[in-house]
Amino acid sequence: AKKSLCHAEFYKYVQWHNHAFATTNSHQDNMVVYYEDFYTQFEETIQNLADFLLQKRITAPYKFSSPHDYSRFYTDEMRKDIRSFVKELSSKETWSYLKHYFDDKSSASGSIDGYM
Repeated sequence: AKKSLCHAEFYKYVQWHNHAFATTNSHQDNMVVYYEDFYTQFEETIQNLADFLLQKRITAPYKFSSPHDYSRFYTDEMRKDIRSFVKELSSKETWSYLKHYFDDKSSASGSIDGYM
């Protein structure tokens, strides 16, 4: 990923997830929410989050603005390089949650093309 823009940011992103999963594995209750879920399934995501936190919704949440499209910054070769880099750095659990961003068959709501 050294050939790609922001490779240090990808490193930090993966390490954050690796540490988050390592920390939460010692606790029984945890929830993973994909960033794009706030865009593609806003109401359901908000309700699931409130339910998980055992909280009642007392006001309407602020609407989520559309996700950013970073695809113009990365060539196909860069995406392949970043995928390899992320996969190599990821724990098995982290990769299980991040790999859908690199699935060429995914729609923009879940692929690297829509968010990177």
